[in-house]
Amino acid sequence: MYADCLQAAYGQRPIIFYTNGYEHWIWDDASYPPRAYRFPEKGELMLLHQRRTTRRSLAGVEIDAGIAGRFYQTRAIRRIDEAFERDHQRKALLVMATGSGKTRTVIALIDQLMRPIGSNAHFFWRTELPC
Repeated sequence: MYADCLQAAYGQRPIIFYTNGYEHWIWDDASYPPRAYRFPEKGELMLLHQRRTTRRSLAGVEIDAGIAGRFYQTRAIRRIDEAFERDHQRKALLVMATGSGKTRTVIALIDQLMRPIGSNAHFFWRTELPC
C-alpha cells in the first residue's frame, strides 16, 4: 500500500525492502519475486531503475539460428523466455537428450538474454546424474 502511494505521488514504482531483523529481502514487485539481498549502493539502485525502463520483451528478440537453429532448441529457449517473463521465474532447468545440443542452446539463450535485459552475469551448475 505504501509503495502504491509512492508510485501515485512520484510516478515511479519503488523497490521494496523488508526485514525480519536478521535477514533482508529486496522485492522489485514490477519484475521479480522477493529474494534475499544486502542493501544496494546508490549506483546499484540506479541500475535497477534503469533496467525497468530499458527492458524489452524477450518474445521480440531474435534467436541466433547460427548458434541454435534446430526447432526444438528454439522451442526450449522460448519456453525459458516465457518462464522468465510471464511467471517471473529466476531459474530454469534445461533437460535434453545426449547429443541434442544443450551447450549450443544455452549459448544462444545467453546471447538472447544479454541484449534486451542487460544481463552481465550468468551462473551454471552442472551435475552428472548417476545411472
